[in-house]
Amino acid sequence: MRCWGSRIPDLIDGFIAGALDALHLDGLDQVAKTSEGWSLPRFAYESELWNGFGYRLRSIPSPYVFGGTTVQQPGKFIRDHAFSPTMMDPQLGTIAIVEKLFELDPSLKFGDLLAKVTTRRRSCRRRILYLQARLVWASPRSARPV
Repeated sequence: MRCWGSRIPDLIDGFIAGALDALHLDGLDQVAKTSEGWSLPRFAYESELWNGFGYRLRSIPSPYVFGGTTVQQPGKFIRDHAFSPTMMDPQLGTIAIVEKLFELDPSLKFGDLLAKVTTRRRSCRRRILYLQARLVWASPRSARPV
């Protein structure tokens, strides 16, 4: 049996340092310094940018971003360049995860949440259209860090 003993703080510090370095390399540490700062639409955009914009070509919200929310629709890239129009991604998207984090610790919330995305699967057409317009199809390229 291996005992980590006093190395646990070093492992945690190393993980945190690595995570902060990854955010810096992608320029995400600069978002908070912009006049707009972090918002739910910006978070959704950066999440989709990280995963890729392939779902926009299929005119569906990215399951990487909206998986497990009322916005999610059937359709998933099951491997590189292979799309299944009927498959529902079983994984939670970044929005569902961040909403749960906000619920667990309200101090993490962005300054201007536009609307709650519920994780229950129910028909809510107006909310879906609103969120798609604000989160998926908006392209804040001009607001990207330089």
